[in-house]
Amino acid sequence: SHFNFKDPKIVLHRFSDGIPYVIFPQKSGINLNKSLKHLNYIYKKYSINNVLRKFPTKYYGSSLEIYDLHKIDFLPSINLYPLYNFNGKENAKVLIVRDGTYSIEGVYEQLKNDNYVKKINKDTYEIKIPIVVMPTASLIITNKTIRLETLPKSVVIMYYGNIYASNSKFLTWDIRRDRYCPRENIPDSKILYINYEKPRPYFLGLQGSKGYFVNNIFRGLGFHSTSATFGLGVLSPKAHDYYPISRSFYYFLNSSHAPTGAYIGNDIYDGLMAFYANGGKNIAYLGNYTHDNVIYNFDPHDYSTGLVIARNLSVGAKKAHGIIISRGCNHNYIAENIAIKNSANGIMIDRQSNNNLIYNNLAYANGFMGISSIESKNILVKNNVAVGNYVDGIMIRNTLNLHADNNKLQYNAKNGIEIMTKNIDRFPGRDFGRDPYAKAASAVISNNHIKNNYNANIMVKNGAAIRIKNNDIPNNMGLEGDLNFFYGKVVRNKGDFTLYGLGFPYVARSTDMLELTGAAYKRTKKIFLDISDAPNDYAGTYLGGLYAKKEPLEITKAELIRASSRF
Repeated sequence: SHFNFKDPKIVLHRFSDGIPYVIFPQKSGINLNKSLKHLNYIYKKYSINNVLRKFPTKYYGSSLEIYDLHKIDFLPSINLYPLYNFNGKENAKVLIVRDGTYSIEGVYEQLKNDNYVKKINKDTYEIKIPIVVMPTASLIITNKTIRLETLPKSVVIMYYGNIYASNSKFLTWDIRRDRYCPRENIPDSKILYINYEKPRPYFLGLQGSKGYFVNNIFRGLGFHSTSATFGLGVLSPKAHDYYPISRSFYYFLNSSHAPTGAYIGNDIYDGLMAFYANGGKNIAYLGNYTHDNVIYNFDPHDYSTGLVIARNLSVGAKKAHGIIISRGCNHNYIAENIAIKNSANGIMIDRQSNNNLIYNNLAYANGFMGISSIESKNILVKNNVAVGNYVDGIMIRNTLNLHADNNKLQYNAKNGIEIMTKNIDRFPGRDFGRDPYAKAASAVISNNHIKNNYNANIMVKNGAAIRIKNNDIPNNMGLEGDLNFFYGKVVRNKGDFTLYGLGFPYVARSTDMLELTGAAYKRTKKIFLDISDAPNDYAGTYLGGLYAKKEPLEITKAELIRASSRF
């Protein structure tokens, strides 16, 4: 009742009112100078020489133990599940590295009579057993070729302690044929199905872990299972991810720090993803060449913070994005990367990932957007070049307080910049309890060079708020959507214009209420499956397996799609 455009602070809106509310375009609030100082500090701290100095040079310890896989209760059960199924529960073994600092040569010397680690020559070893490095242990691999058994049985390397690897090759290996193990040919329609493909090796850092990977080659890692099995990754599991007997162990670990580390100068390809993080913190990912991976090249997910993703070359992600951070990934830095010819977006911010910097990157010839920010807020997009992308240079959806400043946006097949409010309340598989969103968008667009985009230079849709100032747009042409109505005023103001926007109440239903239909339910016509209170995100996987045994194929397919869409 006391509305005043000049003072937005007095505007009060209750979502229950059911009416739109006013959005004012504002900058992100990110301090660029402070951010650049932090980037320079990280570049120096994690130079190759400085990271290599962290590598231990003295090895000691004799605490290597062989465990039965089915007796393991101190690893996330969702990671053990596919190993049980594929490797055989009763006869499978796991190597536990308990205390000490070990080289791969030292591990071989202690186990050579068991054939769990095979020496091919002085520089080449085959690892034929899953390895778990416990909190008081470290494993060091330098200047070696490591063949990770993939067929007939897959191995993994998980660590609560430390992993150090440099100047080495890690290859997924078919032991029977004595060659690199190529990936299965998975149909596009099933590429996100969980546990559809056979397990493949992966590295996974758990609570308290530190991983240092410098100048290595990784080929063929990862497969799509339930949790962080995607290639090189870190994970902070929750208590329900462990068997009940091990929860005391979980709480002990949970008191330690989140997994962290440094990945410098690696060549990572033919994996499911090059890198994945869930709950990681303060990880440096610098100067890596990530290319031709199946889904993403780089995917920090689920509450990973303080990551510096810089000076990487991300090329040719086959199904999705070059660099994406998603779901509560706050206070991260994406700087000085090159993202080229990725299937979807070059660089993407997603699902309430707030207070992030996208600085001085090149995004070229990507299948969707060069740079996109969706369902997030407080994003600074500065000094980037987005050219020749197949949709937009920069796309902003349901994002508040984004500042796009001094970017070069040319020759994109749709728009230079597109900002929109979009209703995604019924988006398939969306868990709005975990992934809420503001049905509103606002951006400040300043000092950008926006030319020669095929559809529009700036497109504004569905009541988004925008402030445009000092942009280099030839004759202020190509201002479309909501801006089109104010073209004359924009010209008179020499391109300086503010358009207030509208936000809309959030009324999304829970799409965990999955509607299933099919031959089995002709009498009831439909059934709603409510798993919103399920103990973890992967209940859909097990339900899919249950349906596969008891119900028609379409029910199984629907549930597997629901599970994979949450991923």
